[in-house]
Amino acid sequence: MKESSHSVCVSTARAALASYSALQVEASSNYPDHNFTHKILPSSLEMASRDMETFKTHAERVTSVFESFAMVPQSIFEDPVQNMVIVRGKMIGELTDLGPWENECIIFMKISDDGRKVKLLSIWNLWTV
Repeated sequence: MKESSHSVCVSTARAALASYSALQVEASSNYPDHNFTHKILPSSLEMASRDMETFKTHAERVTSVFESFAMVPQSIFEDPVQNMVIVRGKMIGELTDLGPWENECIIFMKISDDGRKVKLLSIWNLWTV
């Protein structure tokens, strides 16, 4: 049975989130589109958007402080008309020398027209530490 395009988008979103568990920038670099944008929300934090190069630098810094890390989807919603996947999830990790860390988030992913790449990754951290 052939996957519909919206299930391809969800599969891509799941795979992109799972790639963060490797704690290697190369692993999380497989899914972004060539025009990728990374945003941290809310916008009131005034954090600059990142293109792929600045995202890689950011990811290197973040992954360096974790011994383990996982993006764990709690629920996934999809808008197949806009190729948008929205994830309510948890980020769970072990900080080097500091112990357990957990945070809830809402992740907005705009997926490419073919459903295989992430064009936009916006994360709204809920800061539940």
